[in-house]
Amino acid sequence: MFRIGLGLTFGRDPAVTIMNEPDTSGGKSDIIIMLTPQDRNSRLVVIIEMKRIKEADAKTRAGARAKAKELALGALDQISEKRYAQTHEVDEVSFPI
Repeated sequence: MFRIGLGLTFGRDPAVTIMNEPDTSGGKSDIIIMLTPQDRNSRLVVIIEMKRIKEADAKTRAGARAKAKELALGALDQISEKRYAQTHEVDEVSFPI
């Protein structure tokens, strides 16, 4: 559903690329969104690793909040450990004068 919402939001914008589970150097991230401006001198890459809170963990607001924080930190660790961003890194960054 989230991917469908992204597609509807960005439509056919040529500056936006949305990829489902693309292969990266360490595995597969869930969704990658690449935003490339018209000048093509820069690019923003958003890596999304989705996690789900089980119903048992969401019985109370405090429990759901604590579990969400735990899962978010785990997702960030997974992105870092599996080096999902490595595919999109550049060796040299140049800025127009």
